[in-house]
Amino acid sequence: QNMTDSMAALSALVNCESSLAQQYAAQALNDFYSRWSHEALVVNHWFTVQATCALKGGLEKVKQLENHAAY
Repeated sequence: QNMTDSMAALSALVNCESSLAQQYAAQALNDFYSRWSHEALVVNHWFTVQATCALKGGLEKVKQLENHAAY
């Protein structure tokens, strides 16, 4: 119901190795951004969750994020 809980859940999904979790993570990232895109500080957290993901492919993800309109 709030940004803090949503951010914790989002971080857990993004960092989970399960392929099913990764499918949900993609949708959750989109939903989170849609809900909070008007709040610059929250968008910074959204970037951070993705950029600090411990899973393989982190550098590629950061490079993709650099092209995001909110970056």
